[in-house]
Amino acid sequence: MEHSNKEYTAGYSYRNLDIWQRARANQREVLTIVKRLPREIPAEVFTKQMVRSAGSVGANIAEGHGRFSYAAFRNHLLIARGSLTETDNWLIALLDAGYIDESTEYLLHHECSVLIAALTRRINFLSSRAKTHADRLGEPPIEYHVPSEIDPETDDLFDCSNVSLFDEEDLDEHAD
Repeated sequence: MEHSNKEYTAGYSYRNLDIWQRARANQREVLTIVKRLPREIPAEVFTKQMVRSAGSVGANIAEGHGRFSYAAFRNHLLIARGSLTETDNWLIALLDAGYIDESTEYLLHHECSVLIAALTRRINFLSSRAKTHADRLGEPPIEYHVPSEIDPETDDLFDCSNVSLFDEEDLDEHAD
């Protein structure tokens, strides 16, 4: 099912990241190549390894982004970069085995190299950010107000019916 870019990437999401979008495009290219490989044992081994490593790139970008921590995001980008390097290695194996031609290997190697450079820039940026800022990404933390007493009639620890997650000032501040 196709989604419009506006609907698909709404809000604060890893899907808005250029590096994730490039990783997704790289994964699609890998899937296109492996679908054309013959059904023989060496090709099937290459297929499994390439699909796993190419899929790991975008998955690690998404997971690291979802951790909302400079250090965790950086760590997952390091893993993504390693997986992308592995994908590039499998391209050479496909070339050496005669499953793809030199121009196909060159084009995908170039895309891997561009994405490796982008990941490295983001890793370096996150390293510098982590040194100069609090280790949090994304939306500002919300202070939760919890009632301090237990309701004697229900033994409920949290009667949330009259609890607001925001002070009035917070609501005015985030009204945009």
